[in-house]
Amino acid sequence: MAFKFFPEIKPGILQRLFPIADKQGAAKKLEDFLAGFPNDLEGLDKYRAAEVVRPFRVIWRKHGKAMAGPLLSKYLRFVWGLKPLPEDWPKQADRLVVFLGMDTQQAKLLISKEAQGKYQKVLEEYLSDNHLSKEEKLSLNRLLPELRIEPEIAKDMLSKAAETRLEQRLQELTQNERLGPQEIQELKDLAAHFGVELPEERLESKELLRFQFYWYLESGPLKGLDVGINLRKGEEAYLSLPVAWYEYRSRTRRINYGGPTARIRIARGIYWSAGSLGVERVSEDYLKLMDTGLLYITNKRLLFMGQKGNKQLPYYRILSYEPFSNGLTLQKDSGPTPFLEIESQVDFATILLDRMLFGAGDDNN
Repeated sequence: MAFKFFPEIKPGILQRLFPIADKQGAAKKLEDFLAGFPNDLEGLDKYRAAEVVRPFRVIWRKHGKAMAGPLLSKYLRFVWGLKPLPEDWPKQADRLVVFLGMDTQQAKLLISKEAQGKYQKVLEEYLSDNHLSKEEKLSLNRLLPELRIEPEIAKDMLSKAAETRLEQRLQELTQNERLGPQEIQELKDLAAHFGVELPEERLESKELLRFQFYWYLESGPLKGLDVGINLRKGEEAYLSLPVAWYEYRSRTRRINYGGPTARIRIARGIYWSAGSLGVERVSEDYLKLMDTGLLYITNKRLLFMGQKGNKQLPYYRILSYEPFSNGLTLQKDSGPTPFLEIESQVDFATILLDRMLFGAGDDNN
């Protein structure tokens, strides 16, 4: 049943004094009346909404057009949910339009909007599994005449829905901020299946290029760079970037003295101090700038070429690392702890270093 019954509603004193305040009562009165008709609204032709809501006539005169739309929408959604869909549903809808006193153009626009909304929901349901089967395509084609939707409009809706689903799938695949060849191929196959294009400029956006480079650094076949320095045999450099090399040091800020003491006079001008004096050193850790230069991340080590000298850290000497927004702290097996300040590309350095230290199957010894 499209509509439901409501208990008999009569306007009270407030509604009679302020009839504009009982818009809801008028709507319920209408729906209660319509609930008494069969689904095809047979027999409704001889009635008019203005007569049914006569106790609320002030409301109807002012808000009748706005109240009629939701009732028509509710009826359409009910009828379109029936299986099989009645072939003469347009005739049934016309009965309701005439009863409600709706403008023909207003009703036509509303029916078109509701029909496209129904089609859109079916589209989204069919595309949600990233596959549009032959049966689903046939079902969509059958809906067009049933809902009175023009083929060109349906084609445009399908294209937009497919593009939306394609973008949703892209977001799902890049939740971990990685985008590799396998994921890109899946997107291209999905676009081809839906009959839409995957714009190259979308894949070449700044964000997606960064995700692709993340994947390359983490899982891709790394290629050595021509860095212009003499590396060891079999050694390749994968990334170079300017850094400032700091080391953690400790220094004493002050010395505090304390403890119970006593001063005893032995003779004129001669005193003896009794008790003990506690000495407390207050120290702090700080970062000392050691050098600035270029850091090379190779398959064997971290190689630093600075203005004052060169340093190297084979990976077997690095126990762990801690990334920060402006650099990396390296925990070594011995010696001072370095902090490498990196102005940009900390994310690149972190991903590649993690692969060199812990990546399975990488030659980094």
